[in-house]
Amino acid sequence: MYDENDPVARYYDFSFAKASKHETEYFKTVVNEVSGPVGDLCCGTGILTLEFSDSSRKIYAIDSSSSMLQVLRSKLTPEKKVEVVQNNMNSFTLPEPVERIISRDAFFHNLTPDDQRSTLKCVYSALAEDGVFAFNIHVPNPKFLASIGTESARKFVERGRYGIPNSEDLLVISQISEVDYYHQVITTTLKFETLDRFDHLKKTEFSSWKSRYTFPQEIFYLLELTGFKLRNTFGTYDRKPWNENTMLIIEARKDS
Repeated sequence: MYDENDPVARYYDFSFAKASKHETEYFKTVVNEVSGPVGDLCCGTGILTLEFSDSSRKIYAIDSSSSMLQVLRSKLTPEKKVEVVQNNMNSFTLPEPVERIISRDAFFHNLTPDDQRSTLKCVYSALAEDGVFAFNIHVPNPKFLASIGTESARKFVERGRYGIPNSEDLLVISQISEVDYYHQVITTTLKFETLDRFDHLKKTEFSSWKSRYTFPQEIFYLLELTGFKLRNTFGTYDRKPWNENTMLIIEARKDS
């Protein structure tokens, strides 16, 4: 998805990729339910993959971005049983069935219903009997969707500030979002500003991504159509209920 010159890929590890303790513990709990092989779908630079790689199980780290996977490979050591698979989430295959597939902050990059179905079919095919797919989506919040559709909202809003490793520079990331209501697609444009230690602007870079918001009943029906049964749903990684103000975390079991 991102080439080596894209600022998202270059800055990913110390900005977007950070996972909270609750996120990490949630996915570790899902993975540790089984002893067999697992898949980390859209693994990025391996933030979650590396959390599981000290166990004896085989891990398939799947992503479409060669630059992200290059970073992951640089972190791997021979004793880690990680096999890197470069492929899109809607067309991947694995050499053996896996007992769990996890995917963090990625499923919404399927921009059409066809893409969503293809991804779920790939996951279904890759899972062993009674395997589980654990992933999250954004619940469409009506107030948020209405706000990003207004003219006044089309201004960059700061997303976060991050110290750049091995440097005195500071990275300031801002974003602006636009919505295509017909296709349920949000385009997020990102601005990356590098500041020196005196807060002087050194350079400005831009990137963007698209994501599709999906209503809960849509995803539940898509899961049913592709052979899954709901096991659990949550709104937070510490397993609190979901509502219109939370994300939706889904555990879907392969119904064979």
